[in-house]
Amino acid sequence: MHADDKRDLEQLYRQFLHVEIAIGLTYARLATTAYAHGHRAHGDRLAAKAHRAAAEVARWMQEAKASGWDVSDLTEESQALRTARLKLRDPVQRAA
Repeated sequence: MHADDKRDLEQLYRQFLHVEIAIGLTYARLATTAYAHGHRAHGDRLAAKAHRAAAEVARWMQEAKASGWDVSDLTEESQALRTARLKLRDPVQRAA
């Protein structure tokens, strides 16, 4: 693969990760809102989607690192998703 192609692929991969993180954070915020308004079943469904997104991001981040790609600029965003995921697991915090 040509060097320019590798850079393009890496950039696309990073954009994909950025979008996946944003989707996961959106599901987490929506779940928190649903819980806050007493819609537990809906909140649970949204929380499950946030958990899946976080798991996928973690997997893809590991793949990127294993490929030698620098995704360090996404670390803060992915940490925010992990934090939101943990908050959703705590019934006291998820409606806060």
